Amino acid sequence: MEFPCVIQSVHEKLRSDLGSCGSFKDVWQKHVSDLATRKGYSDAMRHLDERSWVPGDRGPSKECRVGWCAEFIPRFFETSLIDCVRKDLRMALSQSCTDEKYSVLSSEAEGILLSMKDVSSVEHISEDLSKKIEYFYGEAVVDIVKPSEPRKVLDVGSCNDPFSRYLDVVDFEVTAIDLTPACETVMEVDFVNLEPGESSGVGSRFGLQSFDVVTFCLLLSYLPCPRQRLQFCEKARALLKVNGLLLITETQSVTPRGNTMLMKQWKFEVENLGFRRIVYESKTHIHAMAFRKVPLFLKPEKSLNYAIRSSLPIKQDQRVDRKRATSDKDEFFIPKPQHKIMKSDAVGE
Repeated sequence: MEFPCVIQSVHEKLRSDLGSCGSFKDVWQKHVSDLATRKGYSDAMRHLDERSWVPGDRGPSKECRVGWCAEFIPRFFETSLIDCVRKDLRMALSQSCTDEKYSVLSSEAEGILLSMKDVSSVEHISEDLSKKIEYFYGEAVVDIVKPSEPRKVLDVGSCNDPFSRYLDVVDFEVTAIDLTPACETVMEVDFVNLEPGESSGVGSRFGLQSFDVVTFCLLLSYLPCPRQRLQFCEKARALLKVNGLLLITETQSVTPRGNTMLMKQWKFEVENLGFRRIVYESKTHIHAMAFRKVPLFLKPEKSLNYAIRSSLPIKQDQRVDRKRATSDKDEFFIPKPQHKIMKSDAVGE
């Protein structure tokens, strides 16, 4: 069987099993116990990555899922993060006008904004100003200035540690994890059952707010349950420092415009957890999204066109036999278009 067919058959089997029994927990336990299927899937992903998705001799390719991440991460921290901080400060000021609990934040934000008036790059941020910004956020925050240590990246569903190909051109400290690793540098971890920050077990190795970046490269569509996909994003938020990045790449549909409404729904669902989408790019073969973790005191934007459903649906979910499902119908919710998507909808913050 061809490698893409192996991958597709596993995805379809998981969706079919979920439609049959209605319990994601039972389906996942069955899948975890099927080592032969997991090994075949892992080998197929590794072969595709090494033979079809490897970038050329010119360095990271923005059309490649990992190449896009490797190119975006340093660009964001070096040039875009300062503007995001300014936006947070302005938002805190605007919220203080309507909510008394933001009055203290307002005075802090105003002073920091004045100090940042002439700051154009991270090199111009003093240590004192950096501490004030960290105090404003009130929790662990990524280093605004260039850190003395590499940015910490958690690559979930890594398979064969593809980020290792870029370490000669980018300064990352990558922790690669996968349910079924395809090489020795990847740690075997079931992210479904991982509890970040727990006092014992695997979760103790993944502390709360300990990463600058979490990546889900072609990962979420592997999960048959829309709600579980969003729960992965919740775990990513727990693992990230404030201003940290959640990077998501997923394959394009057969008709590239076909997933526009779903990607819009993903934006509002993930932002409702405490993120802001800063980039969405539709590449030749992938959707590429970057979300920034923001503190919960910055209220999420409301949409009049979508009700929060606590799930991340994909088109393939429609193939699940709903009549045989025994769980909540919202497990299989597919949003319907409610308005025409305008070009402005595609931008981030």
